[in-house]
Amino acid sequence: MLRHFPLAILLAGLAACTTVPASPPAPPAADCAAPCFLLMTERSTPEQREAARGVLLAEFARIGIAAEARPYATDEVFPGTQRGLTGANVVATLPATDAGSTRHIVIAAHYDTVPGSPGVDDNGSGVEIVLEVARRLATLEARSATVHFVMLDQEELGLVGARVDAARWRASGVPLESMHNIDMVGWDSDNDGVIEFDSNSAELTALYQEVAAGLPVSLLVTTYPNTDHEAYRQAGFTVASVSQEFEDGSENPAYHSPADTAVQRPYYEGTRDLLLGVFERLVAE
Repeated sequence: MLRHFPLAILLAGLAACTTVPASPPAPPAADCAAPCFLLMTERSTPEQREAARGVLLAEFARIGIAAEARPYATDEVFPGTQRGLTGANVVATLPATDAGSTRHIVIAAHYDTVPGSPGVDDNGSGVEIVLEVARRLATLEARSATVHFVMLDQEELGLVGARVDAARWRASGVPLESMHNIDMVGWDSDNDGVIEFDSNSAELTALYQEVAAGLPVSLLVTTYPNTDHEAYRQAGFTVASVSQEFEDGSENPAYHSPADTAVQRPYYEGTRDLLLGVFERLVAE
């Protein structure tokens, strides 16, 4: 998760959407977290992020959902004189079973990390929940909405991949019903089960609260502009985001460090079940 980073970044140019060849999947770290996640090693360099994209594309293929890497290039100026950023989002699309449906929903998580961190919680945990939702929805006989599973690049550099994807949705003219973001959902230092929740929709807030009521988690409804849903909100879309609790200081003390190597399974599973319940209801509407 990006924290305390300037958000005034303007999209200047986008590369065409093309498929990037998948790199061979990398094995998980030897000392596996509980649960084991698909992404458990550093993903900050271009080579590391390309390898991660290969792993994600292979997993979506295994699930049976068509996926592609969508490259982009920017010419923004970032702190530290970074210019000319390039990256790629991974997008998998599960069509509605109702041929007449015009509903489109995005569920997303960023897959990059800061340098030097394996990013098991930030944000291997969010990536894994997106995959868990994909696995579940792919088994349903009926889906009233097309769901787009988006793994976003370069969140840690200023929500870059999210800004690109939001701009592409806006330019496409295709109506996007809502975007749901999962970022850092594997740690609960005080064991109170609180999930920070941010949305600009009263309807989505009520849905998440209703599903959470039957789970060992609860929602702290708040606002935080420092993760990927903010890019879509600024582009005018309906959004919802879940994250571990930062407001009371119970976030993972190891995030953005080499020690981000594990998650707390009960908290992760509570958040996973929240998203599974929400999306099962969304596609049943």
